[in-house]
Amino acid sequence: RKSGRVKKETQRITMNVQKRNDVSIYNLSSGPTLPEWLGDRARRNLSKRDEQVRRRIELIQDFQMPSSSTKVVQSSDGRYIMVGGTYPPRVRCYDVHELTMKFERYVDAQIVDIVMLGEDYGKMGILLDDRTIAFHAHYGKHESVRVPKFGRAMAYESTTCELLVAASGSEVYRLNLEEGRFSEPWTTEPAEVSASCISVAHAHPLAAVGFDDGVVRFWDNRSPDSLLKPFLKLDVRSATAGYGFADETDVHHRNPH
Repeated sequence: RKSGRVKKETQRITMNVQKRNDVSIYNLSSGPTLPEWLGDRARRNLSKRDEQVRRRIELIQDFQMPSSSTKVVQSSDGRYIMVGGTYPPRVRCYDVHELTMKFERYVDAQIVDIVMLGEDYGKMGILLDDRTIAFHAHYGKHESVRVPKFGRAMAYESTTCELLVAASGSEVYRLNLEEGRFSEPWTTEPAEVSASCISVAHAHPLAAVGFDDGVVRFWDNRSPDSLLKPFLKLDVRSATAGYGFADETDVHHRNPH
């Protein structure tokens, strides 16, 4: 019985493969399909009983951009996928449960980053390369805010309702969405460095910001505004020197801003 369970767990997905002129063509939609009127609970129960249904491959319709995509973000509930595209700049929302595109909206400039502010697509912030953050709701664009410098990445800190913006400079801007104003930014030294990426921990209000000098700096958002300096620094460039993870001849970020 034990060997049978192991064999069953190690089974792989089988696909319908055809060869034409020495080119392999994989038919991903050849598996069993379920009726649209079947509810989510019935689908889960059926997938538990039927091996083919559990291992079937489902494709999202129109999951593409006319030219190229710059950002892909999934909502915290796992149902919606937001994709930012170019030429002209736009954002598309895809429903994973319905396997289709829910809506498409055009924006005023190229998309740099997208942050979901809620569990679904009802609240989100879109960072654009014209120094603005466009806030969208269910009905469309709600408001836009100007950032002092060109933004490179964003992260949402839910405990303080602050949208953190890593920009082209030594400052990390904090937009308090509850009060509708900018809080005093985080600063670091030297002043010549610029932030390139940012991430916030889910369990604690700790933010990690990567700078183009190869150092990751950490901030604790629970600290008072008088302590706006990072409490920890991790020199990733020096720690990984010689391993080929970074171009050691170019210490500056490739972002033109």
